[in-house]
Amino acid sequence: MTKKILAVGLELANDEIGTAEFTSKTSLLDWDIILFRPSISSFYGHYDTYNGKQCLNDDDSFSLKEHCDHWRREIKQAFDIGKTVVIFLSDKEEIYVATGERKASGTGRNKSITRIVSLYYNYNCIPVNAKFTTSNGNSMILAARGAEFLSNFWPSFSDHFSYKVIIESEQLSSLIQTKSGNKMVGAFAHNKSNGGSLILLPDIDIYADNFLDIVDEVEVWNNDAKIFALNIIKSFVEIDKATRADSDVTPPPTWCSSPSYELEQEIIIRNEISHISNEIYILETKRDSLHSEMIKTISLKNLLFEKGPPLELAIIIALRLMGFKAENYRDPQSEFDVVFESDEGRLIGEAEGKDKKPINVDKLRQLSMNLAEDVQRESVDSMAKGVLFGNGFRLEDPSKRETGFTNKCISVAEQMGIALVQTDKLFQSAKYLESKSDTQYAKLCRESLIKGIGIVNLPPVPECPPTINATTIAGD
Repeated sequence: MTKKILAVGLELANDEIGTAEFTSKTSLLDWDIILFRPSISSFYGHYDTYNGKQCLNDDDSFSLKEHCDHWRREIKQAFDIGKTVVIFLSDKEEIYVATGERKASGTGRNKSITRIVSLYYNYNCIPVNAKFTTSNGNSMILAARGAEFLSNFWPSFSDHFSYKVIIESEQLSSLIQTKSGNKMVGAFAHNKSNGGSLILLPDIDIYADNFLDIVDEVEVWNNDAKIFALNIIKSFVEIDKATRADSDVTPPPTWCSSPSYELEQEIIIRNEISHISNEIYILETKRDSLHSEMIKTISLKNLLFEKGPPLELAIIIALRLMGFKAENYRDPQSEFDVVFESDEGRLIGEAEGKDKKPINVDKLRQLSMNLAEDVQRESVDSMAKGVLFGNGFRLEDPSKRETGFTNKCISVAEQMGIALVQTDKLFQSAKYLESKSDTQYAKLCRESLIKGIGIVNLPPVPECPPTINATTIAGD
């Protein structure tokens, strides 16, 4: 019987095996042998740092933990039902993630909100009770006992492996050790009742220089890489066969799955498993959809505490709720935070956030330059209205903030005919429009931005009538 092989988080120069990204939600139930590499490098980006390590934002923190939980669950389930899972122990990656908690400190203008983070590891996706300590080396030997099923594999491929961690575990058996000190760098767990195996190997180098050729300035697998991939895949099939030979049960022959040999209770249980699996898939799909929707929704809250691109995006969302056509503008000559327009007029906005200070006059200079650049474009007939969106004192509670612009900034803006909008005030109007379709109020908001000079006071949010509890009334 041909073995179905899946590689997760790594590539081999062979089109006959399946592949999946670490960030996918692939199920392992359809595969016989799984090759898994737990690297989370795809989550790295331009983030803040904490204690010298990258610190993910709230959304990516949630996503990373969700994917690690997915693979931990899938690997355990695959092992429990008799699959062979080979895990290549890549570098132990440490990254700070948001816990969802926030802590307030100080009072008044000195009050600040601190996001609580905790250290997280890529190895959290491996379902074993073990301690992994970073250590790098290449000198390794097979364990004296228990590694017999690697006796053909290891001499042929050991040059392609290097250890990145030392393993300490009472749950796992040692497979590969350091030459000096006999530290465990490869390990094994086996379920003799169904033949399931969890094999932890040192990291593998699948991108060796001699495996890649440059064709039309693009790296491609060469013949050496294809031969290596074919041979190592064959070896893992043999390893799967060898570990199963040590099982207490004989794997059912192919003919045994014929309908004529099916048991009535077997059919009932299989159908129930299929039904539950389908329900899980539907719920996971719904959860992912809701999560995406939630991310989009809570982006509006960035008006309260963000700066830079997250603040710009939140402003665009708010303006669209007001009925503006709004977007960032980028071309080789110009770059504007937001360009927005409606029947009432056309505007260009600049966004700025300050941690514990009001917005000063400097941003007005940038905005005036943007207005001048914009009107010089052939597609523009007249100068747009300028709006400076400011999130001054962004880390303080909005209810306790002072005016978000300096007096000088306000005075100069009035002279230049520029509108100043405090984004925490903008949030209140956007929050109302997000929950209620009120075209009249949206129009008032647009008009206030078009006509406003200096500090803009957006129209007060209409008071919603109290919700009547019909059940309570019926019982009175």
